[in-house]
Amino acid sequence: MATITQAGFYGGRYLRVGTEVPDAIIAAALPPAEATPDLDSMTKVELLAEAERRGVSVKESDTKAEIIAALQA
Repeated sequence: MATITQAGFYGGRYLRVGTEVPDAIIAAALPPAEATPDLDSMTKVELLAEAERRGVSVKESDTKAEIIAALQA
């Protein structure tokens, strides 16, 4: 069970703060988790952009393997 901490619509129902609801209702209301990108299929330019998006420090001169390793660390 979960307790609502912010009033709003969950699973098509309006719920007030403090209402106890099954976890499934909360899970249904959450946006889907962002899919993990397939790093091996990405180009070096895409990997550099992904590293920047994640705040991972890499150099433009790094190889794809080095960038992937940094992203997976």
